[in-house]
Amino acid sequence: MLNITNYEKNLILESLKEVLEYLPIIFVLGIITGFGPYTTIIGTFIIAFVFFIFGKKYTFIYAPTIVYAIVSASLNVSLGGRAETLFALLFVSSVLTIFISILKIHRKTVLTIPKSVVNGFISGCFLSALVLSLPLMFGQKTFSTLDLMFSSKGSVFGQIDEISLVFAFLTFAIYYYLKKFKIKFVSPAFFAVIIAGLVNCLYRFNLDNIYIGIKNFTPVATADFGHFIRLLVSGLILSLVMTTEILLNLRASKKTNSEIKSPKMPVFLVGLANLFASVTGSIAGVLAKRSENGKNKFLTLTEAVILFFFVVFFEKISVFIPICAIGAILFIKSYETVKNYVLMQRVKTFSSKIIYVICFFATLYNVILGFMVAVIFSLILKTRK
Repeated sequence: MLNITNYEKNLILESLKEVLEYLPIIFVLGIITGFGPYTTIIGTFIIAFVFFIFGKKYTFIYAPTIVYAIVSASLNVSLGGRAETLFALLFVSSVLTIFISILKIHRKTVLTIPKSVVNGFISGCFLSALVLSLPLMFGQKTFSTLDLMFSSKGSVFGQIDEISLVFAFLTFAIYYYLKKFKIKFVSPAFFAVIIAGLVNCLYRFNLDNIYIGIKNFTPVATADFGHFIRLLVSGLILSLVMTTEILLNLRASKKTNSEIKSPKMPVFLVGLANLFASVTGSIAGVLAKRSENGKNKFLTLTEAVILFFFVVFFEKISVFIPICAIGAILFIKSYETVKNYVLMQRVKTFSSKIIYVICFFATLYNVILGFMVAVIFSLILKTRK
């Protein structure tokens, strides 16, 4: 029998809470990218499984993040917006991430990016996600980028589905009610979505557009590597974004977790996991969220088991979950992050605020343009030093 201490039990329960907290985000990011939540669930399981097998004592949740999904969707749209192109992009970016890790390029490049540049770019991505969640809550068509949303025919708010809006506000109310009491080991986001689904199941609202609309998982037979130069540049952009998110999480974790000493192995494993996921036609991700000071693999095992459960039983579990409910969770999480960054609590000097604002609005206008602006400011500030 396993000798598990109370401390380890609490860590496992805390990890369970964090995984359940992030599951609605995994669902909705799959919807935003245009290939359904099943692709992100399988990809998330793959990345958790890879870290369980090859990782050491890393205590993170491995999943698609909002920044990763927004950037990959924007890059894919610029390349043509087809499934074959997306998974070719994911494959190329994964290979580049592995090379970045092996050659230790990230230690002299990504680690030196100024905070104002990173915060501005991330804020723009989260505000984009917040705006993209609005059509979901209003019972309207899903968009993968703001460019497609604003250029679409007709207004997003032209035909509001009242039932969808009611479910969105119901999710808001449940989430903040549970969060207010700070119930230990209870995930407000997950239970808000589940309760909304139960209400929908009991009353049987006959509105097709409030359901997730699960797509059958069909692996991409062939990835399109045409226009290789553009694909290579886009893959490099996505790889740098992926590496930056990993290192930001590692840097934040070092303050509370002495187990993490080198960023090399996590970057390599994330690239490897994303490579496996792209071959199977699913969307993996990066380090999504840090947990609290774990010391063993039980946390990663917990996540892998939960995700495997959802992979197997996803269709039965999610039949009655309203898409507007998980859209509301995306809105909440994006709003909370944007609020913290926009208030500039981490940006002190006037010049840093100006740089932050420029990167923020450039990213909001177009994610790829925002990335280019961020790179320019990073090079300028690095040269000045």
